[in-house]
Amino acid sequence: MNWIALYKLFCYNISMEEQRRRKLKHKNRWADVLAAIILCGALILGIVALRDFFRAKMLNFANVEEGSVVLTLSAELLVLRHEYVVTAPSAGHFNPQIEEGARVKEGTLLGYCGNNPVYAPKGGEISYELDGWEEKLQIAAFHELDWLKVFTQLKEEQNQAKADEVAEEPTRQEEEAELLGRPLARVVDNLLDYTVLLKLQDEHQLLAEESHITFHLTKEQIISAAYQERWQTPEGDIYYIFNKISSKEDTLFKLRYCATEIIAREVSGIILPSSAIILDEEGDTGVFIRKKRKLVFTKIDELAVKDDICVVKGLDNMAVVVVNPNRAKDGQRI
Repeated sequence: MNWIALYKLFCYNISMEEQRRRKLKHKNRWADVLAAIILCGALILGIVALRDFFRAKMLNFANVEEGSVVLTLSAELLVLRHEYVVTAPSAGHFNPQIEEGARVKEGTLLGYCGNNPVYAPKGGEISYELDGWEEKLQIAAFHELDWLKVFTQLKEEQNQAKADEVAEEPTRQEEEAELLGRPLARVVDNLLDYTVLLKLQDEHQLLAEESHITFHLTKEQIISAAYQERWQTPEGDIYYIFNKISSKEDTLFKLRYCATEIIAREVSGIILPSSAIILDEEGDTGVFIRKKRKLVFTKIDELAVKDDICVVKGLDNMAVVVVNPNRAKDGQRI
């Protein structure tokens, strides 16, 4: 055998083996790259799935329901009455003969101031509690009064009265030292309706001009009155005037001023938490609702908002909404 030929054959075999190894190595390299890509893809998908899982777990949901809310407005209330002041015909201690709240006729003997009799100037209900506003606040001179000043002064007087824990009663000597003409009592004409003047505390809110209005004097006592007119002063202050309030309302008989809540109107619709409402990128108002296994942004119309409750239309009464929508997105799987 030719040694040269054997050598060449040996070298050829070595060369072929080297080429095969190189091809195998190159092939394995691409397989490693492909495996790495697949692994990275799986890792990314896992991270995304894990992120969506925890994002879904962080969502809070609430069921909507049909219902209604009563909208209220904060206001200041002032009561005007057809009342007449009984003055002292002389100096001296006043000794009343008629009980507080009793109804009297014109000319009825109310008592004695010293030795002088005191008669009722008009028929009506008698009261010995005076606030000093009886002759100042006359319904006949309604449009001539500075009501902003009146409301401000009444509010200050009320705050001062609350601050004074103990009121000093005048002594008999101080009463007897007073001159004639001092106010002793008032007679409220119970045949005429009271007038209620309302001033909204929020100047940007307006009260609907309806036939009647309801407002709270206390939690237990709710009064209804007939709408008369809305009056605006030259300075721009707006007041609402109501009448047709029966004088049988004992609280109004003595009430002059108080802060109150007006029942403006009742709104019905779909009730949901206010926190569920969000604006999308286009500025549309809506909520995220759960449909099957994903979230869908749904437009709504807000009808009313009170505290943390909102009344809307545009939703089914069986819908489930996301109450923390900042953590949600349209089409998100849950």
